[in-house]
Order: sequence, then C-alpha cells, then structure tokens
Amino acid sequence: MRALIALAVAAALALAAPAAARACAGDLSDIAYWRAVLRDPDPRVRARAATALGENRTAGAGPALREALRDPDEEVRRAAARALERLEPRR
Repeated sequence: MRALIALAVAAALALAAPAAARACAGDLSDIAYWRAVLRDPDPRVRARAATALGENRTAGAGPALREALRDPDEEVRRAAARALERLEPRR
C-alpha cells in the first residue's frame, strides 16, 4: 500500500513539478536515501521528502526530520514539523 501511495504521489508531482518527483523515488525504509533527498538543492524536493516521510510514518525518520527543521527554506521547515507531528504526536 505504501509503495502504491508513493508511486501515485510521484506521478502527480511529475506532472506538476518534475524536480519534486525525485523525492518520491526511493524506498521509504531507506533512511540514508531520504537523508540525501532532504539535502537536495531544490527546496520543493526537500519539502516533498519530509511530507512523504510523515505521511508514511517512516520508522527512524525522526532525526533526519529534526535536522530539516533548520532548513533555510520555510516550506521545508513546515513540512518537517508536520511530518514530525505525524511520527511523534504530542501526548
């Protein structure tokens, strides 16, 4: 199911913003891949990567998302914060 969601998101993003589609190409459990994507030069790619990690509640993504909270781009920071809320909801 997660792979299907990632594929659908990648297809939609490919139509809207080709660079952002790169953020949905990897295995959701491959944290090293996602760390690299969260450092992509394109902020749309970084934001989409953070969103994908949160939507899929990817185990082990917390540290990478916390790093993204310091991203220079505001939208990336917002996406990382939303993703962390999904991964680590307040009690």
